[in-house]
Formats: sequence, structure tokens, C-alpha cells
Amino acid sequence: MNNKKSSNAPFEKHEVEDYERKRYRGLDQRLVHKRESRILGKALRKISLKSPVALDIPCGYGRFSNLLLDKGFSLVSSDLSFHMVNRAREKDSLPHRPMGIVANAKQGLPFREGAFCL
Repeated sequence: MNNKKSSNAPFEKHEVEDYERKRYRGLDQRLVHKRESRILGKALRKISLKSPVALDIPCGYGRFSNLLLDKGFSLVSSDLSFHMVNRAREKDSLPHRPMGIVANAKQGLPFREGAFCL
């Protein structure tokens, strides 16, 4: 029996906790995270905040949530997994949490055109 998770199967709550605990813990993955955060931060500085709403998809467990919020964006966290969306929303340290949407990007998203910065 194959225990490998299908890439199209939503994560369950215990899987999210396990994924977050193990992901980006090794030296190579910490370097990747640092690089990706720096790249995202640089890109965000170039964006005009006329419509400061950002869509984080797939949001995963919210690895970039605080970076987006710290840059002044209102955040919509979206993922195929309800439990990933919920975890991303929990990471927000502000009194109001980002909007959470469970959606399969391959099937289309429930947003009007131009609703987000990029």
C-alpha cells in the first residue's frame, strides 16, 4: 500500500500540524525560506497599495501571512485544505484575522477580476 499523499488531496488537521512541524526545519529548507521571504519582501515594496488586498494561494500553513500583513496588505488566505486555511488564519497576530477561503484554484476562484494587487 502506498502511504504517499496525493498532491490533490486536502490536508487533514493532524497532517497540517505534522507538515508545519517538519517543513523548513533543515538547513537547506531554512535557506530556501529566507530567500523566498526576501524575494517576496522586495516584490511587495514595488507594489502600489491602491488596492491593498493580497491573495495568498496556496496559503499552506501561513508561512508568508505575517510578512504580507506587516507590509500593510489585507489578506485573503486560500488553499484546497480547510485545515491549512484555518492554520494560516491562526498565525495572524492582529485582532482581526485574514479572510479564509477554501478553493481549488484549478476549478476557478470565487473572486471578481481585479480584486487583488497582482
